[in-house]
Amino acid sequence: MLLIGFVGLALSSLVNFHFSIQILRCVSSADIKVNFIEIRWQVHKHLKNYCRLTRQSQGRIGSAFYGYWLSLSVMLVSLVGILLAGCEQPEVEVAEIVRPVRYVKVVPIGAAETRIFSGVTKAALETDLSFKVGGLVTVLPGPAFPGRRKYRGMANYCRCDRPYLSLL
Repeated sequence: MLLIGFVGLALSSLVNFHFSIQILRCVSSADIKVNFIEIRWQVHKHLKNYCRLTRQSQGRIGSAFYGYWLSLSVMLVSLVGILLAGCEQPEVEVAEIVRPVRYVKVVPIGAAETRIFSGVTKAALETDLSFKVGGLVTVLPGPAFPGRRKYRGMANYCRCDRPYLSLL
């Protein structure tokens, strides 16, 4: 893109220079004093004279006038294209950052402390309770086993581990 802009700028500059020389030759042939050292300034200064002279001699404005302005506008567009292409930055690939992680392997400690026995464990006292839903009983009413006395303020109901299953 940048190369195309530079080529367009160079070609349009040469074409613009050619039309500028044509305009200044036409004006100088009509005995108007022209300085060829400062071409750009002299062309802008004598454009009205060129239009007047070509209308008198050809009946219309000369083609160098339109070519000059067209090549000047192509030069400006090329310059803007170069400036915009120069603003583009190449895409930089961002490497993914790998951060270190601290970890510890979990192993059982004191394997000798674990004891294995064969047999069946059974509660000393069992109560036959039945519920339509599963859950753990967290509070038992009154005396839980025979011989235990009930005191004032003791709970008179069972409470499960789920609050919506409390029984009154």
